[in-house]
Amino acid sequence: MNQITEQPPLSKPQREFSQDFIVWLVTLTIVTLAIVFIGEHSDLFPGLYYVNAWNRLGFLIFPWMQAGSRTIVNGLEMFSSGHVGALPVLSMRIELLISVLLVFIVGPTLLCFGWKKSTEEKVSGTLLPTWRGSTIMFSAGIILTASMAIPVIPGSIMQRIVSHQLRMAQAIQENRDLIINEANVLVEKAHQYRVLPKELQGGGGSFYGFKLAEELTNTPNATYTATVTDEAVTIVATSKPYPGTTVTVKAVSDFLYPRGWSFTGSFQ
Repeated sequence: MNQITEQPPLSKPQREFSQDFIVWLVTLTIVTLAIVFIGEHSDLFPGLYYVNAWNRLGFLIFPWMQAGSRTIVNGLEMFSSGHVGALPVLSMRIELLISVLLVFIVGPTLLCFGWKKSTEEKVSGTLLPTWRGSTIMFSAGIILTASMAIPVIPGSIMQRIVSHQLRMAQAIQENRDLIINEANVLVEKAHQYRVLPKELQGGGGSFYGFKLAEELTNTPNATYTATVTDEAVTIVATSKPYPGTTVTVKAVSDFLYPRGWSFTGSFQ
């Protein structure tokens, strides 16, 4: 009796990417290209308001940016005319509402339901068409959710960098202004010394012999040194918070106000 030996079925070649992955990739690519095409050629759809709005896609999908731009416009109008800007028109409010619904509600909902439906279809083992509803829902959910989530990371980093730079610029400007005010006081004292007669411990028409008071040479903002000649006093202030940053000013005999302002380091 001959035994029949069954040959094991040939294993199917393993695909590098699953069929679902390829479908999602193709769908995302087609939808992205469609969005780019509509945004670049919105003039082809003159009768559709919200199609033309795709030309402002970067602001449509980020409602907080559009709200921020409106706040800036209102601030500029308030600064220039003294009147508060008008409230956003109904069309803008509707557009913002649609943006919020799409980005924060519709996108995540489609993503979750599409993923759940796709998982149920795989478990059932039924033969389904490639372009089934779950795939479309999942792809649309990814597009809407990613359009909001992906830019958040670089946006947050840039916001932190800009905030830090703004705080630094404000601190530098504040220190610069304080040093200028202190230097003006020193220049005024140099002129007072010059006009006082020598009998009253002044210069008698000359800066020669002028010295900075000890309490004025070292302040929380800077240290000050003075170079004195018969016709001028050159005062150099070195910032304490920003080493290597200086302010130079002169008191000259033929001019009552500070002359020759110069700035180095962070004050430039």
